[in-house]
Amino acid sequence: MIRNENLEILPLEFVRGRSLSNCIVFINEAQNITPPQMKMILERISHNSICLVDGSIQQIDNPQCKEYCGLEPVINHYSEMEFYGQADMDSQCNRRSMISKIASEINL
Repeated sequence: MIRNENLEILPLEFVRGRSLSNCIVFINEAQNITPPQMKMILERISHNSICLVDGSIQQIDNPQCKEYCGLEPVINHYSEMEFYGQADMDSQCNRRSMISKIASEINL
């Protein structure tokens, strides 16, 4: 898909100056994106595009996002709009492994 140019993986550093049209934009690990970075990405969503944002507030590990991460403004700002949808996963259910589940219970 990458060779056929049907898929492009775009690091945040290369989003600036782009217009993301006729595409599906998937923002993964959004809890580790700062609010200015999230705004920068969303401002570039253009014609015939959709944006999927994936993240968990419980899994923030970017020190710059400890107080306020880029996922929160998306939820707060867009949640009442008709084109917005949200799927909440059971935060008590860890789908990775028992080791991961026990690690998530550590209070740091």
